[in-house]
Amino acid sequence: MEIKFNIPSLFRNLGAAPSYAGINYRPDIDGLRAVAVLLVVVYHAGMETFGGGFIGVDIFFVISGYLITQIIAREIREGRFSIINFYERRVRRIFPALIAVVFVSSILASLIILPIRFMEYGQSVIACSLFVSNMLFWSEAADYFDAAAHTKPMLHTWSLAIEEQFYIVFPLVLMLAFRWLNGRWTLLMVIAAVSSFSLSVWSVEHNPAAAFYLAPTRAWELILGSLIALGAFPPVRNGAIREILSFSGLCLIGWGAIGLTAASPFPGFNALYPCLGAGFLIHSGASGQTLGGKLLSLRPIVFIGLISYSLYLWHWPLFVLANNASIYEMLDLESRLGIVLLSIVLAAFSWKFIEQPFRGKSSRFTRRSVFIQGATAMGLFICFGMFVHYSKGWPGRISDKAEQLTQFAQSKDPREFECFSRPSRPIDPKDACVYGSRATPSVAVWGDSHAGAVIHQIGKMAFDHGQSVKFFGFTLCPPVLAMQVKPKSRDKCADNNESVLSLLESTPSIKTVVLIARYTLYLSGYNTDFGPAERMVEMKYISFVGENGPITDPAEKARLLELHMRETVHRLVTAGKRVVLMYPIPETGYVIPETLAKIYVDGGDIEKFTRPYEYYKKRQAVITGILDRLGESEQIVRIRPSSLLCDSVDCIVSANGKSLYYDDDHLSLEGTEYISPIFKPLFESPGALAPIADKNGTRALSADQPTRL
Repeated sequence: MEIKFNIPSLFRNLGAAPSYAGINYRPDIDGLRAVAVLLVVVYHAGMETFGGGFIGVDIFFVISGYLITQIIAREIREGRFSIINFYERRVRRIFPALIAVVFVSSILASLIILPIRFMEYGQSVIACSLFVSNMLFWSEAADYFDAAAHTKPMLHTWSLAIEEQFYIVFPLVLMLAFRWLNGRWTLLMVIAAVSSFSLSVWSVEHNPAAAFYLAPTRAWELILGSLIALGAFPPVRNGAIREILSFSGLCLIGWGAIGLTAASPFPGFNALYPCLGAGFLIHSGASGQTLGGKLLSLRPIVFIGLISYSLYLWHWPLFVLANNASIYEMLDLESRLGIVLLSIVLAAFSWKFIEQPFRGKSSRFTRRSVFIQGATAMGLFICFGMFVHYSKGWPGRISDKAEQLTQFAQSKDPREFECFSRPSRPIDPKDACVYGSRATPSVAVWGDSHAGAVIHQIGKMAFDHGQSVKFFGFTLCPPVLAMQVKPKSRDKCADNNESVLSLLESTPSIKTVVLIARYTLYLSGYNTDFGPAERMVEMKYISFVGENGPITDPAEKARLLELHMRETVHRLVTAGKRVVLMYPIPETGYVIPETLAKIYVDGGDIEKFTRPYEYYKKRQAVITGILDRLGESEQIVRIRPSSLLCDSVDCIVSANGKSLYYDDDHLSLEGTEYISPIFKPLFESPGALAPIADKNGTRALSADQPTRL
């Protein structure tokens, strides 16, 4: 089979709609499409140089707004605009390749993805079919940049959903503006763009997930392209100025791609780099040729632009599914480059044999058949997604034992939603949950999600002793005074901790306070150098802020952490509390339930999958030293989970056929039960500490067993 590509002639059939033939072809815009899609692809391929490669989507938004507004405005002016024609063009443009990608991805996902993830996949197929996937991922609080995002094959469809939601409203707005405002639609668009941009800036600080995923905070990017198409900016007739604009556009895009990272607030102000850059290139090229336009018009670049939509659709599911198929490690560089090349081949095939037959006036598919086929395919996908969801991920595809192992991902405190505080849903310390018996709480557990992972077991032990426990848990907020883990406008950690500490100081019935957190996360960031679970997560939290802004020097961060931990412990001890310092839970670098299930399916022995103790000591060395130095007093107790989870060689992640973790660093309910002996001191008199016994008689205790200092 021979595939021949003639760029100028193929473009006449490529346009998003038949009426694209009425617009002068600009190869530089296809070149800009190529830049956009390649930035996204290399970013997803893990090329660290392009840490801001995700801005390619924003470039797409500007291009889309420009091209489609040109068509709509021309047809409205000529009195021949039709909503049904418009949506027919959208269906012809969007549906064929999308249907092919979802179909193939669903087959591969059913063979590769374990039930819990597959159930989520079913939900995303439904959302994708209804063009509301952006709302789904927003509702799941799915951070586009976190590790969990790399398990979602349909994550990239959030941008399609935004476009389609925008184009439900936008043509109607233009029609009404033309009719009732005598064609003065520019002012209306400017007001809409400013409003959307302002909302985006505000949301980045107060609700970053909404800012990223929702159409109202992204609409200004499409409207920017629309304003260029509507002639809101005067033509650039001076050649030198055109060159300056073009060069500036390339520089802005380049800076956004290289200078931004997953940790950068986005979209908001930072989205101006790619959007203004794309706008400068589009507008300068509309008035005449520029050097930048010539570079973008090179035939290899234009070809990538022509297949950009299919390339965008294919590459991400291939990356996710390939990573899911791997047990122990993420894909190496060679494998990722191979997937990029495979994506380009599939995109070229998809564009030529799936996209092209539905486009242009020569298409043999009538409007009626296009709508029927599109509706049928999406209806079948919705039915498939519902089956996958309600069958809980089609568990019959794997053995019962493998399915049981995957279920440990749900082995969490059943009161988590009710009792664990979040910035979006803070719980006043006075209303904090009580675990255990109905007795007045004598113990308090205070910390972040690592405290939330063990509170259920501590509550069970409190009940057995006729006691109760007050739980002060706050996401990404260790029990350390003066901590600020996010930009101040959306950080409630410091205020929460001061409120908790004041309440503890004024509550004499609480005799013991347990401090638990993943401290190393706030000092060193996620575990990106050992195991694949968090390797793609670039976020590093602020920890502390000085007069000149966030403290970034590791040594200074450690010094401040120790200083404020001392202050926290001192205030508790001064208030007559016994302070229990829990040392770090070993981080594994793997999502343990899924990894164990894959090992079992592959015929391996799950008990042999352990993590090196040397890595635990290396990763936790700084915080272990800080905890060791926090004073010697009968009121300070130290408990070490590693005394039961690790020996001198390795740290276990499973026992008795059960996963001890529900992800890569949080203990499951079974894991907290396994280490329950270390919690005995919480329910004994402050002057007594019982010896710690090996619960299962299978592992020798290290010298790290709990001691009183």
